[in-house]
Amino acid sequence: MRRDDPLDEVTTAIRRELANCAALRAEARAELCRPERNPRVLGSITHDFYNCCERVFRRIGAEINGASYRGEAWHKELLFRMTVAVSGIRPQVITEELAAELDEYLSFRHVFRNSYGFELKGDRLARLSERLDGVASRFEQEIATFLASLDDEIDVCFVVVRDVIDVSCPGGGLGVTDRVADRRAHASDRQCRDQVERCSTTAAR
Repeated sequence: MRRDDPLDEVTTAIRRELANCAALRAEARAELCRPERNPRVLGSITHDFYNCCERVFRRIGAEINGASYRGEAWHKELLFRMTVAVSGIRPQVITEELAAELDEYLSFRHVFRNSYGFELKGDRLARLSERLDGVASRFEQEIATFLASLDDEIDVCFVVVRDVIDVSCPGGGLGVTDRVADRRAHASDRQCRDQVERCSTTAAR
């Protein structure tokens, strides 16, 4: 990824969350190895794991999609939007299979936030905490794949800038302003669109 990539701040933040996810996996493994597991601790780690996932999704939704989510069901809507590629903007973020597994962690987070620690008993917490390491590993892998493929999707932003800067070069065809307008609809995020708009204004002077 280029040093001046407009999405560099976003991808850096996402990678920080992946590091947090790895730390949560280590905490979960350590707690699961104890002779007597503490449900409060496991509940907190399981809760924090989905928080980590959702922070990544919100970054992608807001900064790349340019979308906002409202209403009672926005948490689930955001999760399943990540399974769909957005043409000209971004590839698929996670698979439907992973989203279905994460949906269980989203549901548990709601329970955790509305329960006392001593109420966290039963098979559900045990099942989710024992599966956390594998699910989190898949999450890290799929997000890493998404970040790697994102470069190809956002190259259009730099094509736009190159075209605008190339005002003095002859070659016929579309004018600079026309070329920018032709690509503006394909800019992949707010920051990129702002950059295109600034370039378009400069070129029109």
